Parts: sequence; structure tokens; C-alpha cells
Amino acid sequence: MGCVKSGRQGHRNGPRGGMTQEEIDLRAQIAATLDRHTFPGDRAALLATAEEHFADDRVLAWLRRLPEGETFRNVQEAGRAMGLHVEEPR
Repeated sequence: MGCVKSGRQGHRNGPRGGMTQEEIDLRAQIAATLDRHTFPGDRAALLATAEEHFADDRVLAWLRRLPEGETFRNVQEAGRAMGLHVEEPR
């Protein structure tokens, strides 16, 4: 059997636990607008930090998907709550 090339956009067989390249890029953008001191934090804290760091509309729209009343320990938990695929620990 031939091997499947990883990291192709739109395919779930990439290098990061089934994440598409688009999801990897989006999560990287979200993480870049948040700093480690944001965590643990709730929806309001993550949105406030993203706005302070001039996050673009796409990132803000995704952060608005976070449920209210929950606290997130890291960007992976927030990503999961937003419906993004995230890497599972090995």
C-alpha cells in the first residue's frame, strides 16, 4: 500500500491528530492572539484578551462560539469547545 502524504489542505490525515491544515492554521491564529496568562480563563476573558491583541474578525467569531460559564485551561480545551479537532496527548 502506498503512504498517504500528510498535511494536505482539507484532508484529515495530516500530522496533527486528524486536524486539517485549515484547523491547524486557525488554532495557531487563536493561540497567537491569546497569551499564556489568559489561561485558565472563561469565554469573556479569552474574548477580551483577543480584542486587546487586535484579533481579526474570524478569530473573534470562533471565540464567540465558546460556551459561557466554562473555564478553559489551555487553547486545546478552548478549541475542543469551539468544535475544532485537537491533538490528543500521546
